[in-house]
Amino acid sequence: AVGIKLLLSVAAAYSVFLVIGSASRDGLRRRLRSNASGGGPTSLRHEPFPQSPLSQEQEVIQHPLDAYKKHNSSIGGDTGEDADTKDGHLTMIEEEKVLLNVPKFWEPPVLAQYGGIRKYLGNYGSRLMTPQEAKSVGSVIIKDLVDGTQEELHTILVLFASFRDWMCPHSVERMFERAAHPERIRVAIIDQILDGDISCSAPIVPCEEDSNQALCKYSSQVEAMTLNANLSTGPIFARHLGYRMYRGEYFVVQSDAHVQFAAGWDVDVIDQWKSTGNEMAVLTSYVSRVQGNVDEETGERLSETRPLMCESNFSDEGLDRHLEHGEQPEYKPDIEGSPQLEPFWGAGFSFARGHFVVNIPYDLHIP
Repeated sequence: AVGIKLLLSVAAAYSVFLVIGSASRDGLRRRLRSNASGGGPTSLRHEPFPQSPLSQEQEVIQHPLDAYKKHNSSIGGDTGEDADTKDGHLTMIEEEKVLLNVPKFWEPPVLAQYGGIRKYLGNYGSRLMTPQEAKSVGSVIIKDLVDGTQEELHTILVLFASFRDWMCPHSVERMFERAAHPERIRVAIIDQILDGDISCSAPIVPCEEDSNQALCKYSSQVEAMTLNANLSTGPIFARHLGYRMYRGEYFVVQSDAHVQFAAGWDVDVIDQWKSTGNEMAVLTSYVSRVQGNVDEETGERLSETRPLMCESNFSDEGLDRHLEHGEQPEYKPDIEGSPQLEPFWGAGFSFARGHFVVNIPYDLHIP
């Protein structure tokens, strides 16, 4: 799969790292320190998991389609229900203003005394978070082990913004199947489809026929916001809605909807993040093609290479001018044991602490 050609400006406080090709897990696994040993003045470790943003309080926002049409001549003006959606033509389903009910951004009640979470975490960017404030964000679950002991697991939110992508349910299925600890994962999907399209949150076959599918076993950990694909304005708005689905998870993955996950990916990527020694680290990369890199049956890695995000340039003119990354070379990393710093961020795969999506939400008005 090839990452989407977008660049989102990341706040300077966060450090962007390129994931390493083959994680060295030895010595990287550490148990989370308790709140008493530096977790922060207010602990959000025990936020309920999983939560359902779509069943919580909603708010009404105006869809950005009208503003986008003013600046993009390729958007058609057809208002009929059967309008062609190809070649950039979108359909206005209602009148000039399209209003949507959407989840409110996460606001844990315990932080009301501070004026809300964004004020608590650096006052909307006017100051840097303290280490204690940053570490206070992120829920955990307790897993009972067969030997009678317990293990504390960091929770993970996986965000998929899908546009009529028939591969999306396969991506969700493989993501759960190949996680070492699927019980700690919650999935939020922004599913932009039309009648007759495959739903990303629907099992590949009915659960009555195969109840062992991940989308059956972990259905309580999957939630999808379904939108008419005719209202799509590109991935930015969909990912803005995805960030509204965050509910205090310790880590957040943003992924393309057409990917294969490697076996043990959750432990692997957490170990890589920990190896940076940086609370503000954001792991990112264009993902490798599946063929020759991952065994499609077992999910085992077949190579130690990963793409380098360096073939980059500005394209188009005027308001459409943007930075895009072309076909990327792929090499075995020269640096081993830790991800390396790099200048670009890829929207097709991003892994960071939960406070990243709180502090830097997508602007829904960016095309």
